[in-house]
Amino acid sequence: MELGNIIETCTTNVGGTGTEVLYAPVSFFDELALATPESTATTADQIVSITAAHTFIAGKGFRSIEVLLDTGAVESNSVGDIGGKSFEHMCKGFVPNNSPLNAGILSKLASCKWIFLVPEVNAGVTVYRQIGSKQRAAYCEDNSYKSGEASSDRRGTSIAFKSSGHSTHAPFYTGTITMHP
Repeated sequence: MELGNIIETCTTNVGGTGTEVLYAPVSFFDELALATPESTATTADQIVSITAAHTFIAGKGFRSIEVLLDTGAVESNSVGDIGGKSFEHMCKGFVPNNSPLNAGILSKLASCKWIFLVPEVNAGVTVYRQIGSKQRAAYCEDNSYKSGEASSDRRGTSIAFKSSGHSTHAPFYTGTITMHP
C-alpha cells in the first residue's frame, strides 16, 4: 500500500460538526458497506473510506437528530498497549428541548446498537464520519438531561455514543444516504 506524505493543505479546516446527525439501529440494515481492507488497499485513504452504499431492510433508513450548534464532536482515539492497539470512535452533542417525543426517542437511544453518520465540514464540503459497525456497534455512553438552574441556562440532553475495537480512525462515508420513509 502506498502511504504517501502527510501534508498541510491551504484549505479551510473548520472544527466541530454539522447539526443534523443521522442514526439507525444495526437491525435496520440489510448490508453495511465496508472500507477497503488493508490487505487489498493500494492507497492509505482507502482503509478509512466507505464508498459503497449501505442497504436497508425494506421500509427502513436513517433518521436524524439535531444537536445544538457548537456542541457536536467526533473523536477517534488510539487505545491499548503497544501489542494491542485499536481505535475507539465517539460522537457527542447536546439536544435542546424536553418534549415528551424527544425524551422518548432519547430514552430509546440509550439501549440499542447503533450506526451514526456525523457531518463534518472538509474543505467547504460536508463529509460524513461513521461511528459504529456491524461487529462493533455504537453504544450510549452519556444520555443526561438537565433542566438548567437559571432561566438563561440551556435545557436539554447531553448525548455521547462510543464504538471501540476498530483498526483505523472513524471512516468517511460517501455512499448514498437512505432516509427512513
